[in-house]
Amino acid sequence: MDKAQVFWDSFRKSWRASLPRYKDSFNDPKRWTTDWTELIKQAAEQACHGLAASLNCEVEVGREGYNRTDVHAIDRGSRKLLVAFESELAPWGKKGDWRQEFGKLCEADAVLRVLSGTFTPGTGRTFPVFLREKLDYLRASFDKGHSGGFCLIFGPGPFDQDPEQAWLAYSLERDYSVRELVSASPLIPLRVIRGQEGTEE
Repeated sequence: MDKAQVFWDSFRKSWRASLPRYKDSFNDPKRWTTDWTELIKQAAEQACHGLAASLNCEVEVGREGYNRTDVHAIDRGSRKLLVAFESELAPWGKKGDWRQEFGKLCEADAVLRVLSGTFTPGTGRTFPVFLREKLDYLRASFDKGHSGGFCLIFGPGPFDQDPEQAWLAYSLERDYSVRELVSASPLIPLRVIRGQEGTEE
């Protein structure tokens, strides 16, 4: 089973369904970080349940557990960490960007590690090359870490500065290659917020 794809599918669907609740805060600098971080964490929690259902197991989902990861899911039967999820809205090069979260996830002994981050608006077309360069810089952390799967989810931030850019998702394979994950319907938040698309795929 492609666990990264299953997580991405569930994450995307949950986020799309939740977007109307955040219509008033997507371009409000005072609320953007807090509200959108909450939206992403809620989508991650739902995606944990979606992955568990596909694996025929039940999970306990929580926040700030297991090395203070943003969201985690524990298999109730085996007590194994099924998902470790981290989110960071600062793009690479900004203060507090996602490299620390990547290192934390490398240390997590989880079936699936998931990192959600952002890239600079207007750079979506070149982001795969940029991501490859930054991952090469971080390879030592990956090589010293655990062997669970890895899902990477990135989109433009702030979102309103790149309104037609879809969020992108990848599986980081054990050999450190990057495989793009498919989307039945691209996740472009502002289209949903503006009523140009429905909340369901």
